[in-house]
Amino acid sequence: MALPFLPRPTRHDAIDFDLVRRWLSICEAHHGAVCSSAHTMLLMDWTSPALAVPDFRCVDLEQNCLVRLRDFGETGGGERYAALSYVWGRADSDDAFFKTLVANVEERSVPHFFARSENHARIPRTIRDAMAVARKLGLRYIWVDSLCIVQDGGGERWLEAIRKMDNVYGAAHVVICAAGSSDAFAGIAGVETGRGPWGDVRTIEQIGEGFRLAFMNPRRPGATDGAYDTRGWT
Repeated sequence: MALPFLPRPTRHDAIDFDLVRRWLSICEAHHGAVCSSAHTMLLMDWTSPALAVPDFRCVDLEQNCLVRLRDFGETGGGERYAALSYVWGRADSDDAFFKTLVANVEERSVPHFFARSENHARIPRTIRDAMAVARKLGLRYIWVDSLCIVQDGGGERWLEAIRKMDNVYGAAHVVICAAGSSDAFAGIAGVETGRGPWGDVRTIEQIGEGFRLAFMNPRRPGATDGAYDTRGWT
């Protein structure tokens, strides 16, 4: 049976970030404004997160700390950021999620906070991997709800930050969906060599000079029938 797509050799041990960067470049070059966050904001009649979300913070991956950026959005010359969509899951203690709280938000705004070994080790693995993905894509900032929203803030400002999460995702340059991760501690498969979920399965077989045979692998569980897929939003 002929396949309705053009097969290509794939790696099974790690994500090919060169390929992902090329995808983004092609999108920017050929889709232009249609795929930009500015277009999304205009289409949805949204205000930039910096104005709409009280105390809008991101993790600065160069300074390794929380920062408050005043002018996000590609129309205003603001900085691009990634946003992480993932499943929190459960943990033995609430402290395991390493949440930003009223008591620690100022400390986390000090440069190099997240780079310190004792702090870096406490960041849930899915979030650490998302930070690595953002870096590999050339993005300096990433938004993660557990780190960037003061979780015990309460009051109207906290509620408004929760209500505007669609705005935050819509304005992101790219959204990293950890669809195959069961919780915040599972990590994102393929970010590091040897942590791919695919096994040693080839989709392309060289059967002659200049001639390859391609076949479809059975659909693998995780991305479409895991915990992420049971949620009603994002």
